[in-house]
Amino acid sequence: MIIFDNVSKIYRMGDETLYALDHVSLHIRKGEFVSIIGPSGSGKSTLMNIMGCLDVADEGSYILDGLPIEQYTEDELAKIRNRKIGFIFQSFNLIGDLNAEENVELPLIYQRVPARERKERVKEALEKVDLYNRREHRPNQLSGGQQQRVAIARAMASKPDIFLADEPTGNLDSHTSMQIMELFHELHSEGHTIVLITHDEGVASQAERSIRIRDGHVEDASTSDPYGDGQQGQTPAPSDRNGDGQQGQIPASSDRNSDGQQGQRPAPSDPNGDGQQGQIPASSDPYGDGKAGQNAAAAENNGEDRT
Repeated sequence: MIIFDNVSKIYRMGDETLYALDHVSLHIRKGEFVSIIGPSGSGKSTLMNIMGCLDVADEGSYILDGLPIEQYTEDELAKIRNRKIGFIFQSFNLIGDLNAEENVELPLIYQRVPARERKERVKEALEKVDLYNRREHRPNQLSGGQQQRVAIARAMASKPDIFLADEPTGNLDSHTSMQIMELFHELHSEGHTIVLITHDEGVASQAERSIRIRDGHVEDASTSDPYGDGQQGQTPAPSDRNGDGQQGQIPASSDRNSDGQQGQRPAPSDPNGDGQQGQIPASSDPYGDGKAGQNAAAAENNGEDRT
């Protein structure tokens, strides 16, 4: 699912070279619940940004669900983020002018999900986090824990392959943090892949395994067994890019969507490859979560009763 092979992120300031990540190798399998733990300045955020396709490595390779990420353009990475990754942030990143229901729905509008299906997904997600009865409340009418549950519902509604959570309990009290972690355990029990980034030992210990990072180096679960598969320090061969033991090749440039169909990259007027004209704003919506603002919701409500 996630394979880092000698990944480095380098910043140069004059004659000085700083490695935010220094030749990091790790492997997270499909369906795993993994925590990444380290102190401030350890490289956690850089690791998360690369893992979430918000940034790219300067050295090494990153394979996400069989896709060689360094070979994709910014527009293609925005599409991958939108379709494959559900982001959950410490600060919730909810839009203050939208109610809970609208916040959960907004990313689905960018994904061009049909209106009826959007409503069904939003209802299902809010019910799962026990907040459907507060669907008309705006963020300032919700507690911190409730806002984080709305953020989780927003990620769930997109049906991502991976949930990438950055300090999701950082702004919450201990009791509310336990409730949020219960939601992650429930998602994991349903077969979802979860990567949780934290500095809290108690939170990290609730994952199946922890990967420790310090000064840009992965210290645990990587030195002698970088992929957590019991094998000593070998990178999956190019014919097994997913690390699942199945033989296969990296999708060719003519099969960028890994669907076995030959074709060209979506044209700029059709970045989603769905035959619909229009663009997903990459720079104004870098997380694929609809954070760009509320205008998109108003532009495509199709005359629905949004309450």
